[in-house]
Amino acid sequence: MGALKSIKWYEGGVVLEETAIPPIPSKHVLAKVLSVLIYSPHKNKNVFKNTVPGRTLGGFGLVRVIEPGVGAEVMPGEVFCVKPYTTHGILGLDIDGLASEYAVIPREALISLRGTELERISPLHVEFGYIHELIKLMEISERGLIVGCGLAAYILGLVARNYRNMEVLCSNTDYLKSLKDLGLPLKRSLEDLKERADLLILTEEADIDLKSMLRENAWVYIAPGVFTLSLHYRGIPSKIKLVRPKAFKPKYSMRYLGRVSPHILESQVKTVSELSQAIEALSLFERVIINFE
Repeated sequence: MGALKSIKWYEGGVVLEETAIPPIPSKHVLAKVLSVLIYSPHKNKNVFKNTVPGRTLGGFGLVRVIEPGVGAEVMPGEVFCVKPYTTHGILGLDIDGLASEYAVIPREALISLRGTELERISPLHVEFGYIHELIKLMEISERGLIVGCGLAAYILGLVARNYRNMEVLCSNTDYLKSLKDLGLPLKRSLEDLKERADLLILTEEADIDLKSMLRENAWVYIAPGVFTLSLHYRGIPSKIKLVRPKAFKPKYSMRYLGRVSPHILESQVKTVSELSQAIEALSLFERVIINFE
């Protein structure tokens, strides 16, 4: 394994590049990538405006450990899910991600598969593995608002149907029909909002007007794929709580992803088996999954 192929991001777009396998730092692992999910830079332009040029893309996936670094405390051959958030940075944004044949990954990014069948797990299940955590906030919320129009807004809308006083804010007409099918109140603009929310769920980047959208002590839940947000403050509320997903448990997301219409999944997610195939697919689909084996 002298070199490996990776999908990297540069300001001009994505390229397939051959690079040397990096050394394994302490508390990292060298792993064979089994599958990876990549956000499209063409369909998610805001995602990549903060990406470091030359970074390998892909923050969610499944890997098999080849060689653990010092202090990693895992065994060769073990299989893990991978999340992007680490103290070293975000995989695929600040540090190299998983869109590669092999990857060097911080140990803290690895998620145990204990109790879950490997054959049933997709990187999409890992991406939405925070649903159990979000449900706890929905249960205590008096009024919630999902901001966004894409696949994440649709899947979280499926979850929100079980809870009272949840709405969706989407201004993109291309997505309106599928979101309307959820049966949730659908708003097209801030002017349509009659009450402020105590739970705001961001599935895409947005400018948030705290005074018009949020109550005092409201939660702002920032879903994966949202890396920056703009907050406008004009007095009220004086306190809000910003939170990103902490615990990813893919077995909980399986239940909801199984309810998503195959038509919607096929229009938003493309699955391929090679890195070279992913390059073209990224120009057409919101998400691309590479299953290497």
